Amino acid sequence: MRFTIRVFDKQSALDMKDSVVEVYQSVYSLQPYSESEAQVQLFSKSWKERTQKTGFLFVGALDSNSQLVGFSYGWNSSHGDLWNTRLSNELAEKGQKWLSDCFEFVDLAVRPSEQGFGLGRDLTKELFAIVKAETAILLTHQTTTKASEMYLRNGWIELQKNFEVAPGKIYQVMGKVL
Repeated sequence: MRFTIRVFDKQSALDMKDSVVEVYQSVYSLQPYSESEAQVQLFSKSWKERTQKTGFLFVGALDSNSQLVGFSYGWNSSHGDLWNTRLSNELAEKGQKWLSDCFEFVDLAVRPSEQGFGLGRDLTKELFAIVKAETAILLTHQTTTKASEMYLRNGWIELQKNFEVAPGKIYQVMGKVL
């Protein structure tokens, strides 16, 4: 199947909320993430706030029917922001190097039926072609996933294991020099 990958502005990303949530749920409701309907609804409710973050960038993949089948997005890490503070505390002395001019790669999601064809790699590549930062950081599930394997193949390094995002949700922190 052929896909069109493109950058969307903040308003377009906001307008695509329902499609974004559908793709998000198709990925994150599965193992190892196992997000509940309530967690997916929290993501949905936070979408407008996410699109308003400083430096928000969104890349989407559309199928031949112009339906969203995957996306990647993130924003500039800002000193004092909740995640910047948590990551800074977790990374300790490494935090300054990784967070001073950093892009937070927040999500990559590709419908399961479209996985395995390089779409996640292409979405990530397109996103980072427009990122203006010295480093990037992401959280990924502690277990080995298709995504974490892709990140390692593409130059990301493990910065911290056993980062508890929420009670019982253990992730690892990865970084990449851009």
